[in-house]
Amino acid sequence: MVDIRLARIEDAPAIARIHVAVWQSAYRQLMQEELIDQVTVEAREEMWTDILTAYADTHPVIVAEDFGVGICGFGNAGPLRGEALLGYSGEFKTLYLLPTYQRRGIGSQMLSRLATHLVERGHTSAAAWVVATNPACGFFEAMGGAILAQREADEEGDELTDIAYGWTDLPALIRRGA
Repeated sequence: MVDIRLARIEDAPAIARIHVAVWQSAYRQLMQEELIDQVTVEAREEMWTDILTAYADTHPVIVAEDFGVGICGFGNAGPLRGEALLGYSGEFKTLYLLPTYQRRGIGSQMLSRLATHLVERGHTSAAAWVVATNPACGFFEAMGGAILAQREADEEGDELTDIAYGWTDLPALIRRGA
């Protein structure tokens, strides 16, 4: 049985391990090897410790925990960062789930829970930036995300093309993932 709950500071090491493992497997064929290898568990643990400490009120982090196994996924959300997307105030910043837990409805429940946290913080709409070639695009489309914008890759190949998916009705998204 998988439970979805707010993350605690002591979850930072597990979140970091999952972040690196899923990131490396998802982007191994999409990015330069040296960029993939620069992402370390130690650096991600420090990052997640900071987020869980300093930004807990505005950027909630959730974990999916399989009883008897441990944390199998995580996600976080908060105010929209970077370039403005007219009419959108919230952002789904991360949603990572170990491959063996994908396609079991857990990601839908996690996205719904993140939407709940955004609504509790006064957001009525949200976006998610996703690498255009990431298979997760299908998930966001299945969850009702509408394509809002696209950021092109830079000329030097340091970044990939991103797509922004948006939801104007977070309560509907909450119901969809429940």
